[in-house]
Amino acid sequence: MKTVKEIRNALGIEREAVGVKYTDESPAVKLADGQYAVCNGILEAANGKVIMLSKENCACGGGKNSLGLTETSQVSLKMLVEGEKLWCDVKTATRSRIESRKIATSPIGIASKVYFYPLSQDS
Repeated sequence: MKTVKEIRNALGIEREAVGVKYTDESPAVKLADGQYAVCNGILEAANGKVIMLSKENCACGGGKNSLGLTETSQVSLKMLVEGEKLWCDVKTATRSRIESRKIATSPIGIASKVYFYPLSQDS
């Protein structure tokens, strides 16, 4: 079986591959300090840090919802359109949410914590 490093080298990937683990326990490794959103948490894990996200410390309402840490997103669609610039208007954002939920829903209730970690640290 090929190691993560061999696969990264073969694909020409410079950063670490990132694992995602749902758990109710804290990992037995040092966690990165600070608050993270899902997006920057994945990037930091690709740079070697272990990032733990929970309902209490995830800095992004949409990320909490997408990870299943909360049941509904507390972020308004208007903010995602005007602030985050994720969609061109609220109508498009609404349609996008409806369509994406037909494909997959958030994994609500699986665990209270989600952590991102470099696969080279997987035990």
